[in-house]
Amino acid sequence: MVGVNMMRKNSFKLYGLFSLRQEILLTPVIVFTPLIVSLLFFYNAIYNGFLCGNMMYLGEFFVGATVMFGNLVFTIPFLKAFFKLRKK
Repeated sequence: MVGVNMMRKNSFKLYGLFSLRQEILLTPVIVFTPLIVSLLFFYNAIYNGFLCGNMMYLGEFFVGATVMFGNLVFTIPFLKAFFKLRKK
């Protein structure tokens, strides 16, 4: 019975460490992918909507703003926790 409890504790620690390493490795993807996508939406909206005068692209501006806002809302706490964990 003692061996089973020890195995569960070790497997939990190993799994927690493994998932933490995955988050650390995926941090650039989690942070920069939505940022790049929103900037592409902004670029397309500004170029085709405002410079070329086609207002059909105004919706892409709002999609880019929504993606950027969502990215900021979730990325800032994620990065704060990431840097606190990194300092430990």
